[in-house]
Amino acid sequence: MKKLPEGITKNEKLPYSVALETRGPRIDFSGVLPELVDGPDGKKKPKSQSLEEQTREVLLKMKKMLNDCGLTFNHIVDVLIYVDGEPTIEKYEIVNRIYVEFLRADKAKDLPVRGFFGGFLLFGSKVEIKFSAVRQVPEFLSTRKSATDGE
Repeated sequence: MKKLPEGITKNEKLPYSVALETRGPRIDFSGVLPELVDGPDGKKKPKSQSLEEQTREVLLKMKKMLNDCGLTFNHIVDVLIYVDGEPTIEKYEIVNRIYVEFLRADKAKDLPVRGFFGGFLLFGSKVEIKFSAVRQVPEFLSTRKSATDGE
């Protein structure tokens, strides 16, 4: 069985679901793109041009989606990060620095499993992040020190 999670509104204009709650407490979120605006030619394009700005926009959108479901970054268990073009170490370091910053701010315990890939992204975006979360953080995670504390 699958359903839209509480807090997520269905968008009839999209050919996919923004998020689905499936078996058990797991919620799978579609890939999140940076903020898009209409370009001079009427086509959608990213509001920001740098990978750093777009990564921040994506993570802020993710935070809002999680909060709308009553969740935080601590509830994320799986992350797939896509960057435009080749997935270079420079792109990895930019995205990773901002990603960890957001998880630290949310006091995430253990970091989710993650993949980092390159390829073609829609609308000229430089980053897209797909993720999954669980409604209940297992007790062993809620009592451990944060992996982002640096200890």
